[in-house]
Amino acid sequence: MASTRMFKKTMPWGVFEHAMFDERLAGIAARWWAERFLDQDRREEFREALVCALLKQEPKERTSPAMCVYSDYDPQDALLEAVRAIGIECRGYGFSSEGLFPMKTGITLNKAGELWAKEGYGKHPCRIDDDSNQTKGGA
Repeated sequence: MASTRMFKKTMPWGVFEHAMFDERLAGIAARWWAERFLDQDRREEFREALVCALLKQEPKERTSPAMCVYSDYDPQDALLEAVRAIGIECRGYGFSSEGLFPMKTGITLNKAGELWAKEGYGKHPCRIDDDSNQTKGGA
């Protein structure tokens, strides 16, 4: 298992352990997202803001023991916080990822502390926190 911080959270159906972003995983995730950030001139600034946002992110009550950093049609959670932190106005609804991020793209930090990324609708996730280049079973 990767070295991650763990967070115990009481969910409506019991207590679950969630992996949380540590500095190493936040750095990997932020670099991955920065490469996909469409404003190339602000990628480094965005990457730094995203690391900070990921280190603060906590699991949501309504979700599984995985933590997601996702842009469906809109950036969500830490992704939205990082965009706003660098001064880009973003509604967070109504197709607001257009011009910022590719749609239907995201990263999942699963309970085992592994980072899995998916780019685009219907694409298979691949593990990005190690060199194994696995393509199944991540999130």
